[in-house]
Amino acid sequence: MQFKDYDYKRVDMTQLKEDFEIQLSAMADAKNMMAMDKAIKELYALRNHFETMATVASVRFSIDMTDDFYSGENDFYDQAGPVVEGYVSRFYKALAASELSREIESKYGSHLMNIAKVTVKTFADEILEDLQEENKTVTEYSMLIGTA
Repeated sequence: MQFKDYDYKRVDMTQLKEDFEIQLSAMADAKNMMAMDKAIKELYALRNHFETMATVASVRFSIDMTDDFYSGENDFYDQAGPVVEGYVSRFYKALAASELSREIESKYGSHLMNIAKVTVKTFADEILEDLQEENKTVTEYSMLIGTA
């Protein structure tokens, strides 16, 4: 499959939030590793889909920065990316606080739990607008360089 053959569809942020909430609740309710593992895998799938669509939009925008459609999509992901970072931060907080953290570490390794602990310390909802502004500035700079 070539890159041009990848299907692209903008991520529905309302649905993504609902799906994240469902899986975060499933993590909180998990009484055993089987239930926890299922929720973790579902959250990974949600995140991977978002990141794939954001990457496809970004690459297509980079190929032709005059394309109005992908310019708009790039702007959308500049705003949506930090929001999803907030969702992922909540996932890591749930991992770090889980009563099953030893079992999670045993299955997924200490690196995942270290990422969770660092994310809990370094992400706060208060920086969301700053991250969005940073994304916008990076895009503006990329357009300046890319169209020079």
